[in-house]
Amino acid sequence: MKVRMKELCKEKGITQKELAKRLGVTDIWLRAALKGNPTLSTLLRVSEALDVEVAELFAPKCTFSAFVYDNGDVRHFTSKEELKAYIGQEK
Repeated sequence: MKVRMKELCKEKGITQKELAKRLGVTDIWLRAALKGNPTLSTLLRVSEALDVEVAELFAPKCTFSAFVYDNGDVRHFTSKEELKAYIGQEK
C-alpha cells in the first residue's frame, strides 16, 4: 500500500518535513510509519494534517475505496472486485 504523501504535500504547498512537524514527529519517523502497512491511527492523523480524506492518501479521485481492519492489519481495496476476492478468501 503506497501512500501519496509527497504528491499531497506538493498539492498543499508544504514539505514532508513541515507535515512531520505538524504531526509532532520527525520526517524520518513519518516516512517509516507510512511505508508498508501503516496503522489506521497514523493514516487518520496524516489525513487530518493534510485536510484530505483517508482514501485520498492512496489514489487521486478514487471512485471506490474500502478499508478493512483485519487482525491488526489495515487493508485498502480500490475496487469492489478486489474486496470481493478478499472476502472470498476468508471462507
